[in-house]
Amino acid sequence: MFHKTFKISTVILVLMIFSPVNYARDILVSAHDRTIEVWEISPQIWRGRLYMKSRWVKDLKGHASTVLSMVFSKDGKYLASGAMDRTVRIWDTSDENPGNWQLVQTLQMGEESLKASVAFNSTGTFLASFDGKTVKFWDTSSWREVAALKDKDYESRSPSVAFSPDGTKLAFGSDDGSVKILDISSSNPQDWQEVKALPLTGYYEIISVAFSPDGTKLASGSDGDLDSLVKIWDTSSSDPEDWKEVTTLKGHKSEITSLAFSPDGTKLASGSSDSNDISVKIWDTSDWKLIKTLKTPDPVFSVTFNNTGKKLAFGTRGGAKILNLSASLSRRWHLIHEGWYTMAEFPKKSLVQPFSEIYAVAFQPKDLETKRRLLEEEKERIRFMQLLRQKQREATGETRIRTQKPEDIVIPRFLLK
Repeated sequence: MFHKTFKISTVILVLMIFSPVNYARDILVSAHDRTIEVWEISPQIWRGRLYMKSRWVKDLKGHASTVLSMVFSKDGKYLASGAMDRTVRIWDTSDENPGNWQLVQTLQMGEESLKASVAFNSTGTFLASFDGKTVKFWDTSSWREVAALKDKDYESRSPSVAFSPDGTKLAFGSDDGSVKILDISSSNPQDWQEVKALPLTGYYEIISVAFSPDGTKLASGSDGDLDSLVKIWDTSSSDPEDWKEVTTLKGHKSEITSLAFSPDGTKLASGSSDSNDISVKIWDTSDWKLIKTLKTPDPVFSVTFNNTGKKLAFGTRGGAKILNLSASLSRRWHLIHEGWYTMAEFPKKSLVQPFSEIYAVAFQPKDLETKRRLLEEEKERIRFMQLLRQKQREATGETRIRTQKPEDIVIPRFLLK
């Protein structure tokens, strides 16, 4: 928090920006080679405009090779990372200050494991890891392996794994062109087994999967010879035998490396990495129409929404980038630019780093209690900004009233001198 005092005639205004702790603040982790970089993304008002300022907080070190996958537990208290060093590492992220995050556990994947995709179930009781050959399940209370399923049909050069929101199913893609579904509803892990394989027409390698937040849809991304497809499956039935294909989303011309649903389930983001079609696409899940295509100069490896669904981060060969989705009209969605810096605080690190391959990005979730507390702080900030505008109009005789949303408040330059 900082304070700055402005004098307008006899009116003294004290501008208080509730930062870094406010509702709009996000914690983003990005995997840069073998290091996980922790970033604080927070709003800053400068010369009447709103910027998103990224501040490097800490490097999480421990992996001996490139990190390819990361996921937070739903309560945000743990971060799991899978790397090419044949390990999955667990980080304690329960402290509100990311500077205090620490490595707490290292899980061994196996001698043949070179890649690993990781996912927590909704209750945080189990962690699943898939290395392209074996699916392993870990009990998060002890970090002990409780089950391992392996089959020749499970092989995948680009592993991707996802729990259903109710925690009874696990989906992962394979190179044989199908999405494998495991039934993990039994209390005995030894009873967990494959119950369904969702096929695609033709031979397509499945390299990305994602469930919708309500569990009624499953999206799968493929890598085809000419066209890469996103398939949408109806998973509303408790019996996977009844799961049916709903539609096919076409538009990508290269491998679909990552898929992510927005927290409210109204949007689906897809990213591709081949030089023939480097883009992030956003789809409307009500009718599955394409809302926006964002062409990028660098291959996209990972996409993820923040807690509110107003920001979409994606990892590329040129660093991590963030798309602002707060505007009601998609044509106003734009890449968030770095905020202003004084020479004293100019960052030694930047999210956007040329030739810096970011294979995985993840926003830290906020639990319900934290959301409520931060929302109250944000409401207080909005009330203060409204008071600031009122005092400004009284001092300058301004009659035009702008919207009272904090991101739309424009502060005259003379107030910031």
